Amino acid sequence: MLVKVQEKILRDRAQTGVAMYRAARYFADLGEYLDLSLRDFFAFVSEIPYEEDWPGAEIVSRPRYILDGTLPAADCKKKAVLIAAWLVAHGYTPAADGPGKHFRFVAVSERPDGEIHHVFVQMKEAGGRWRNVDATYPGARLHAAKPEVTAGEVLE
Repeated sequence: MLVKVQEKILRDRAQTGVAMYRAARYFADLGEYLDLSLRDFFAFVSEIPYEEDWPGAEIVSRPRYILDGTLPAADCKKKAVLIAAWLVAHGYTPAADGPGKHFRFVAVSERPDGEIHHVFVQMKEAGGRWRNVDATYPGARLHAAKPEVTAGEVLE
């Protein structure tokens, strides 16, 4: 199996965010999963085994490399890209793209020192409210609140 590996080093959250938005455009990689409802796709993604990237590495992947087993597990970035790709396929655009249905990546900390360590998707409802779509861990709930956040920023 031939796998294209991008060797660009992601030096900061801004570069990681750009790579995540770019990867989400590959929504066609989702194939048959595009027919699932958001709730069902969210449940599917939350059951993908979780595994952190190697120390010192930030790996962002197209959806197909997660779904075809090339990457046997996924961290929060990869799972967020899967959710964002589903949203793009269903008419959502990055929040910076003007009016319409939007999504964004949010990087947060739940640590006392406020060091950012986690990223997930938010989607904007028709009424203008941002809702969390964090399928990182098994058993996650769609639109669950994040009460323990100590710091955060929107990746654009």
